[in-house]
Amino acid sequence: MRKMIVNIMATTGITLVILAVIALLFGASWLCITVVLECLGANILIHLGFLITHKFESRYAVLESALDIGYMLIIIIIFANIFDWFSSTPLWVLVIMTILVYASGLLLSIIRMREDIRIINQLINKRNNEVNS
Repeated sequence: MRKMIVNIMATTGITLVILAVIALLFGASWLCITVVLECLGANILIHLGFLITHKFESRYAVLESALDIGYMLIIIIIFANIFDWFSSTPLWVLVIMTILVYASGLLLSIIRMREDIRIINQLINKRNNEVNS
């Protein structure tokens, strides 16, 4: 549960940073506070959905990623219709943002896994050195 909350908050943070950068590129000078909560709600729903989609494993990582991105896009389009995001943001921008958020999260996961692997290998080497001494 703690990990899921951390992931939701991290994803929401990434979403807001990407949203701010894209807004600046389009000449916006402010962001509504309600958008922050709307993004948080979308990310909560996305992560709850990931609990279901990640139960179905595939041998093809690309297929799993496509399923995740497809699910994310469905949620984003639903939220865009509910909260009228299309009045200020075109669909293609939302698609690009969704892919960037997913790629950022994937990159952070890879970095975290590499660090975990490095630490585990250090512990194994330390244990092997103690056993051999």
